[in-house]
Amino acid sequence: MVFGEFEREMTAQRTAVNAYERSKRGLANGGLVPLGYRRDKEKKRYLIVYEKEALIVKEIFNTYVKEKSIKKTMDIIKEKYEGINSRLKRITRSRIYSILTNKAYIGIREIYKKDRDRTEEVKAVWDGIVDEKIFMEVGELLKLNRLRFHAANTKCFNYVLSGLIRCEKCGEKLQGKSAYSSVKKKHYYYSHKNTCKNGGINRIDAGTV
Repeated sequence: MVFGEFEREMTAQRTAVNAYERSKRGLANGGLVPLGYRRDKEKKRYLIVYEKEALIVKEIFNTYVKEKSIKKTMDIIKEKYEGINSRLKRITRSRIYSILTNKAYIGIREIYKKDRDRTEEVKAVWDGIVDEKIFMEVGELLKLNRLRFHAANTKCFNYVLSGLIRCEKCGEKLQGKSAYSSVKKKHYYYSHKNTCKNGGINRIDAGTV
């Protein structure tokens, strides 16, 4: 390995270690800030609640509790808010699902969120937007919908939305796929062909949409 390559590798390692240490302290790293927050201009890597958007986030959670459907929630929120600013330019199923499952909204900093074997959770330095009871209720409803979906589709599933759902971050069409878990249970979902390079959700459980 030449010196330049070695230096680049060491720099990348130091950057990763520093990012991890910041995450362990509950600080925000780079990347997109969740809807309802803005970066604190006075405190580096802190987030502050942006009330206008925070009210929309709360409405998304409350609407899902009432409707018990991501599709219906999306339709309602889309009609009211899509296009009102750059952060709400496109409201999709995957965007709604991402919001409903983001623990940042209850003041939790998730580390390695996409790697289940390495995932850690710490208290974030920012305030939550959603009441924890509402967040947990939404989580239970999402889980219940998945169970109902799988019970009704244990033999066959027609991916009627395949190619119609798009990733909110890169715009790629998600395709229907299935896979077996370690306990031989079949799962159905809509997925990228590959990992989203823009940090979007790589797959959505088909039972939630």
